[in-house]
Amino acid sequence: MMLSYFLFTVSWLVAFTLLMAAWGKLKDLHRFKSNLRDSFGFSAPGSKFVAPLIIVLEFLLALTTVSGTQFTYLAMVVSFVVFIVFTAFLAYHWLQNARVKCSCFGEDDRPVSVFDLLRNALIILFIGCYLVMGGFELSLTMHSQFLLVILALAGSTVVIHTHDIFMVLLTARGKV
Repeated sequence: MMLSYFLFTVSWLVAFTLLMAAWGKLKDLHRFKSNLRDSFGFSAPGSKFVAPLIIVLEFLLALTTVSGTQFTYLAMVVSFVVFIVFTAFLAYHWLQNARVKCSCFGEDDRPVSVFDLLRNALIILFIGCYLVMGGFELSLTMHSQFLLVILALAGSTVVIHTHDIFMVLLTARGKV
């Protein structure tokens, strides 16, 4: 039963994270396209083509992940690959130039930090656990599902704001 709780929560946490990533990029599409050009070397036409594709991919993965169909596991596999590719791409460019900006969640114009890479690694770990433990038969009551969705929403909020949380903690300790 605990495994079903965990897997259900992870699928919703990933879905909320992808949904908020897509929404944040869509909300300030111009900045996202600009960051693709400035930080990652995309051409203007390339960023106009790639930016909407990334947003649509994130929206579709978010919806498919919580669709409750046989496609949920496949969506998690694709999400796993997408997060690994995005994180590797982001890490490569970050190592080349520490002033990389990605607007991953529509953030203000701040550079990517090691905490953003840590966040993505955490998401990859969650998805990896989900994939290793396999899909799940939904044998949870509606009440349990509702509570787990709320827990996943709270968890995704923490995951999304990993950079901000660490900055507050470091500032409080006088490290920044």
